[in-house]
Amino acid sequence: MKNFTILFLLLMSSLLFSCSLLEESNEYVTQYQGNWKGSYQGEQDNGIWEMIVHPNGEITGKITSYVLEAQYEVKGEVNKEGNLNVAAGSVNSGSEFKGIMLEDEASGTWFSSENGIGGEWSGTKP
Repeated sequence: MKNFTILFLLLMSSLLFSCSLLEESNEYVTQYQGNWKGSYQGEQDNGIWEMIVHPNGEITGKITSYVLEAQYEVKGEVNKEGNLNVAAGSVNSGSEFKGIMLEDEASGTWFSSENGIGGEWSGTKP
């Protein structure tokens, strides 16, 4: 019976510890979660973007280029420090957006290695 009690206590403490780690990992981007909107500018391209930050830090959304008259899918992530890294478009013809998210505003730079163009972006969480 003593061994059963010790085993039970070990299992329960392990379970509680695991649950607290899960809660921490799910909350680490809560301040960034939600819908975001903004714009991007550069010498040769500009447009608007919409992104959703999911509970796990994953980012999805779309970017609309006014110059190219096209819309591109967005995928990326934000970490608990607010560092954002997002790819828009395809590997061959896409752009990379990097920056920082605060509680209700975000900004950074973008670059397209295929075209050699880039600029700045900014937005808010309405």
